[in-house]
Amino acid sequence: LHHFPISLKGIKENDFTLIYGFPGRTQEYLPSPMVSLIMHDLNPIRIRIRSKALSIIDQAMASSDELRIKYAAKQSRISNAYKKWIGETRGLKKLDALKVKNVIEAQFERATIGTYYETLLNKFDKWVLDFRMYALANDYYNELIFSGPEIIRYAYNYVKFVKNYPDLKSSGKLDESIESLRNGANGYFKNYDLATDRKIMLAVLPMFIDGINPSLGPSYLFDELSRYKKNYDVFVNDLYTRSLFSEQKKVIDCLNSINDKSIQKIKNDPAYKLAESIYSSYFDKINNQYEEADQYIQTGMYHYMKALLKYLPNAKKYYPDANSTLRVAYGKVEGFSPNDGTWYHWQTTIDGVMAKYIPDDTEFDLDQRFIDLYNKRQYGRYGEGNTLPLAFTASNHTTGGNSGSPVLNADGHLIGINFDRAWESTMSDIMYDPERCRNISCDIRYVLWVIDVYAGASNLIKEMTIVQ
Repeated sequence: LHHFPISLKGIKENDFTLIYGFPGRTQEYLPSPMVSLIMHDLNPIRIRIRSKALSIIDQAMASSDELRIKYAAKQSRISNAYKKWIGETRGLKKLDALKVKNVIEAQFERATIGTYYETLLNKFDKWVLDFRMYALANDYYNELIFSGPEIIRYAYNYVKFVKNYPDLKSSGKLDESIESLRNGANGYFKNYDLATDRKIMLAVLPMFIDGINPSLGPSYLFDELSRYKKNYDVFVNDLYTRSLFSEQKKVIDCLNSINDKSIQKIKNDPAYKLAESIYSSYFDKINNQYEEADQYIQTGMYHYMKALLKYLPNAKKYYPDANSTLRVAYGKVEGFSPNDGTWYHWQTTIDGVMAKYIPDDTEFDLDQRFIDLYNKRQYGRYGEGNTLPLAFTASNHTTGGNSGSPVLNADGHLIGINFDRAWESTMSDIMYDPERCRNISCDIRYVLWVIDVYAGASNLIKEMTIVQ
């Protein structure tokens, strides 16, 4: 079996780079109606809802160490895609993506006059229009469920249990299911804050109601809000006050005395009824319809790509979209200018780590050994000049799934580990531009320094093939 030799030769600007990995999904050849839908409809919905949720979470985390710990992982999960969509939208606007697409599509229409594909782009207009209603609703549901109040997702965990209660009881598996729910409750409430969740519900729910097509919304929720005369404050406060799913003790007490009466109590619980209505409405009104509408677009994409390759073979350099299979992407080491007056150098060093050092900060704290090694400039054979290279940017086309991908030089030697893209580069999932798109990799010399000098694990270094 081959293993990569590891290079200590270092890198310089314009050096060739090759990334080996399993990129998740790109959509480089989407026609303009779909790009417009993403830019002007879908991304703004996602960004608005997550912005509301994140502002509440950030305030909670800043208020106490307990809430900071409870919500750290949730904040990271929600903010990751949130930041990506902001960068993607800005990048597409910066590249004037719709104009670029329109130019190619005009060429396509001229080249396919009198052929089977002559009306294909017009069909996309209709397919995307039909898809739009379900795509918007799909995102509203997803953001409410996965970025909104946790009580909805948690209460839904009990729907299957309640529906299967008679069978669980007769089969002797009831105690096992109760124990599983009890363990789940202990884990869930460990990182749950009622006040924060209630604020998120109060902020996000009106956005869902105002944004979704009423015919695609949960009828139970609309009826309840009508009964409350659309007074969200009273509705939300009543829900959290009356629901057993808002407090651990209520849940555990219920699970400790499961019988026909307590099952009925769960069925009548306002959070349970809300969760059941939201999920059932999604699966009844959105899920299949969304997939069916999307299938027209996917089939159209098959024909569009086939026609592009046939009638416009020289319009651009074609390569297949990522689909989580093994791919290589080539580029070169270089910095970039994301905005007027801004220039990002292609390399960072350990000096930047120390410049950001904040004692006792969750993100920027450093232990004393790291600081001592830095102050003594003890970089071993991994340093360069008077510093230690840490990361570099290059123009390789990467996406989600490339985190951890090896970065090779022209000799096939390992020079880094890819871990991210520049924020201004996230539009590369839809439109890759080598002038703007930069992947970010950790310099392998820094990795080796951490293993060898900082951690003292020289035995691991002996197992590697090092090229000076």
